[in-house]
Amino acid sequence: MTEKKNHCHYVATYDQAKALLEAREQVLVDNCGCRQPSCKRSHKRLCVWFTQEDRGKGSVDPLTQAQAIELLEYAHKQRLVARPFRDFATHTRTNGICFCCDDCCAYFVNPKGEPCDKGESIEQTNLPECTDCGQCEAACYFGARKMVDGKLALDREKCYGCGLCTDVCPTNCITMVQR
Repeated sequence: MTEKKNHCHYVATYDQAKALLEAREQVLVDNCGCRQPSCKRSHKRLCVWFTQEDRGKGSVDPLTQAQAIELLEYAHKQRLVARPFRDFATHTRTNGICFCCDDCCAYFVNPKGEPCDKGESIEQTNLPECTDCGQCEAACYFGARKMVDGKLALDREKCYGCGLCTDVCPTNCITMVQR
């Protein structure tokens, strides 16, 4: 049996991304290499690095823990998906976090061109409490939540575990659980 190789990127909830940030002594910020100037969702300076290794030639600046958490909160407010990335050579240790959106980021524009691993979490929806409002459908960039004939239809195979759906649910019937 062959061992599955990790992709460079994987998805995390904001709590998981916060834990990654808090566990690092060094946090650096750089311009996002794939965010387009036309992006309507966020500014470009939000590519977080934990090491100078693998980093491009951009202008990197150190962040305090408070600044790193502030950047995470900004990304959360803008509804960006936390996509930590692993070292480019072996894909075994996390070297930083991208914050991606469906507006312009390379992954969402062409997901087949840049594969991404699903996160440790997956959505769990209490359907009897769901009001079928559809707010979670717009929040799900992965297409796991769709409104069909006025009812919420779930495709958990498409859930990557970002948790954006939990933020918009007015009845709090969505939770993130271990995959």
